[in-house]
Amino acid sequence: MNNIDNKYKNIQVFVYCGGKCGSMTLTKTMKQYFSTIHLHNNEYFPIEYKLNNKFSIFDVIDYNKNNYDNIYIIDSYRTPLERKISSFFNNIDTLHLPNYKKCKLRDIIHFFNKNKLYELEEYHPIDEVMTYYNVDCFDTFDFNKGYNIKIKDNIHFIKIRFNDIDKWSNILSEIFNMKINILSENISENKEYHKIYDNFKKFYYVPNKYFTNILQNDINFKIYNTKEEQQEYYKKWEQRLLDGY
Repeated sequence: MNNIDNKYKNIQVFVYCGGKCGSMTLTKTMKQYFSTIHLHNNEYFPIEYKLNNKFSIFDVIDYNKNNYDNIYIIDSYRTPLERKISSFFNNIDTLHLPNYKKCKLRDIIHFFNKNKLYELEEYHPIDEVMTYYNVDCFDTFDFNKGYNIKIKDNIHFIKIRFNDIDKWSNILSEIFNMKINILSENISENKEYHKIYDNFKKFYYVPNKYFTNILQNDINFKIYNTKEEQQEYYKKWEQRLLDGY
């Protein structure tokens, strides 16, 4: 554990969070109060930070849990279609569809459904780290509190919901027992693709195959949404189904 770089030896909060789930907002927010690092998963960690696989995020966590009374690992859940669409547009010009400005909206929707719907943002990071530390993954959610928390030794595993982002200040303040003010970051409204993104969401139709075979069997969706929210979500997309794909 001593082989990790010095800049990773003072981390108390790990925003161990999926893409387009508010991770940048969480990171910017928590950096006001704690030494904080942001990552999506262990595989991505050495790539993002150009570490050449010298050490893993678990080495970093292990080092810091021995140097702080408490460390915190935070993940946020977001409903699947919104997360996928947001991720697609966040990288549309670099990874997915560089010529999107020249495409008709129906062609962008077709490309997304055919090439990206089933592959984007299919991971839930906190499950990876909880499994590594032999902690049972969350199988329910405390909708009254607005968060889940499990503690092993001095590691706090925390899950919140993107849908509750307007309540994050209160939720995080309760978790950390101090006033937490939210600082927003990476907002879609500030991006160049914003108008096309809005139109995409307005006219998007989800493939019936995805709705029936994937969404209705999504375990995390059922954990992190109330029965009422699930039914509202199903009803919304049942009105916008598309054959094929």
